[in-house]
Amino acid sequence: FDRSHKGSHLALMVEILAGALVGADVQNKKTANNWGTLLFAIDPAELGPTDDFHTKTEAIIARVRSARKLPGVSEILMPGERGNRLARRVVESGQIEVEANLTQQLRECAAG
Repeated sequence: FDRSHKGSHLALMVEILAGALVGADVQNKKTANNWGTLLFAIDPAELGPTDDFHTKTEAIIARVRSARKLPGVSEILMPGERGNRLARRVVESGQIEVEANLTQQLRECAAG
């Protein structure tokens, strides 16, 4: 959260695990058909009390949310929150927002 080198180290670790470890193409990723897939399945109960895990996870999320925001940023969202909010609005309104240019193209296609 301090824009330090840690983010690049995390990205490198993920690249090694989800790329090199699983035999994915790591040289020509833009044209490769094999980007690699790695799945971790971890049961927190195997590592300790789940209540403790949930409490610590909530503390981490609270710390992230309270981080100093850059100018123009009003809220720090967790992964999936923006999509969940959008899905909730779609369900509540019964409508899906479609850009004007796509709407026009769909109408032209439907007209034949």
